[in-house]
Amino acid sequence: MNAKNIFILASCTLALLACSSAPTPEDPESKDEGTMVASVGSSLGVGRKTVKIPVSVGSPTIAAEEYSVELTGCASGRSMTVTQADHGGVELYSGDRSCVAKLSAFSVGGVPFDVISSGAADFTTWRPNDTATFASAEGELIHVTVVAQLGATIRSNEVIAYAFSKLRDEASSFALSDAVGNPQLLPVANQEAPHFEVVAGRFVGMDDETGAGEYFFKLQCVGDPLAVDPAPVAMTAGAAAGTVCGATDLANVTYKLVRNTFDSNLTITEAESLFSTPGLSVAIPGAQYRTDGVHRGFETSMLTGPGPMGKAGNERMILIVKAGISFTYYNVDLTPLVQ
Repeated sequence: MNAKNIFILASCTLALLACSSAPTPEDPESKDEGTMVASVGSSLGVGRKTVKIPVSVGSPTIAAEEYSVELTGCASGRSMTVTQADHGGVELYSGDRSCVAKLSAFSVGGVPFDVISSGAADFTTWRPNDTATFASAEGELIHVTVVAQLGATIRSNEVIAYAFSKLRDEASSFALSDAVGNPQLLPVANQEAPHFEVVAGRFVGMDDETGAGEYFFKLQCVGDPLAVDPAPVAMTAGAAAGTVCGATDLANVTYKLVRNTFDSNLTITEAESLFSTPGLSVAIPGAQYRTDGVHRGFETSMLTGPGPMGKAGNERMILIVKAGISFTYYNVDLTPLVQ
């Protein structure tokens, strides 16, 4: 039996973001730029300095036609809904404190996405590098990362920026070899191995410290993973809605991405050894995804490769899924683009 080989075409874009230092107490002699706002009338008004904060939602390859960012928590009491009409800058008081700009909804290709539809998972801190999953009514998911957030004290160099990337099933996200094999199943004591097929893989970047690649995978529940063209099936209720695939409940599933030192052929003993330390669990319901109105599988958390991408051997990996005492695994071969 040939193991499934997943080839991820990876290209990296280096983004250089200007980072400001931590806020310092206001200097009465400071020359912080801004617009002076004064009252007009018979009596003298006290001016209040304001600054324009640029807003960005989207990425170079996925544009948000519309979006809503809720401004909350400002010590001044300033609150508003920022939309695409404000992309040129939202006006805030200089020196205001504790403001947070929370992305709540957007649309891509005319399809609305939010954090309340099934399968969505909201931000927890709204600080840089915090992530969320936005969902459409049809179950399509887009992962969003906070790139830049308002500082503790509003200055003239603030930026509000959210970036997102879409999990896709197209060959642009990953390519399978021409001779596609099936997942390798390792059932133990008649316990069914997980019935999942990898339908998408995504290279998202490189760990700044180790140089290892970072990846997401999308796995779909299928009736017979050994079929030439496995058919997706609806998942039934278990620990929660739509968590059971065959005899496997997502609540009992863990997974890992490891270096392929097994010549693509794992034994039960080797698989059990890989899980001598726990794997990652499936987040329910946040990691579940739907197609055609029913749950069809799950998406992994971001997985880090075995080491520096340029080191020979680290481009060959195995994604292994464990349910109870049985396993299903997939060969993953990274092919970096040559520029």
